[in-house]
Amino acid sequence: LTDRAIAEELQARGTPAAALPPQDTRGRTWADIAHALRRRYPAAGEPGELATCLEQRWIGYADLGITPIPGAVAALAEASRVLPLAVVSSSPRPVIDSFLTRLDAGRYVLPAARIGAGEAARPKPAPDGFLLAAARLGVSPAACVVFEDSVAGLQAARAAGMAAVAVLHACAQPETCSELAWRSIKDYRQLPPG
Repeated sequence: LTDRAIAEELQARGTPAAALPPQDTRGRTWADIAHALRRRYPAAGEPGELATCLEQRWIGYADLGITPIPGAVAALAEASRVLPLAVVSSSPRPVIDSFLTRLDAGRYVLPAARIGAGEAARPKPAPDGFLLAAARLGVSPAACVVFEDSVAGLQAARAAGMAAVAVLHACAQPETCSELAWRSIKDYRQLPPG
């Protein structure tokens, strides 16, 4: 959906076939993406306004329907029975809340443990979001396990001193993500039961 939002927004602005490599989009905030687009396509527009337009396009596409990674909701349910959970995303907090609600998974992650774009001092690949989540959960970073599907996210987890599992289901850079991770899984059905 991110690639589609970029292509269609820039097409509307007179730049056909605009695209960015995965390292500039996956796990990145819309502000980061807008700045990368402006560097590559100077006529893309002012980054703040561009980021807002890209985010609105993306939300519109996501509103058409989302499909969770297989096993994700069941994994959240099972893990929440014994562990505190957090979501750390480059998406804004209202998007996180909306997706958790649509997946009927909001009860598994306390609102205070939902860290969205702008809540941490620096976005991924900086560790700030993950460190903030650990602090809000009242746990040591070393006691955390991060599940991520982006290079930026895995770099952030490493920088936070957390173990990381690469989720390869829709990963744009599976080899690099696997190299950065402690373990890799195709989807959440590969987690051990209980």
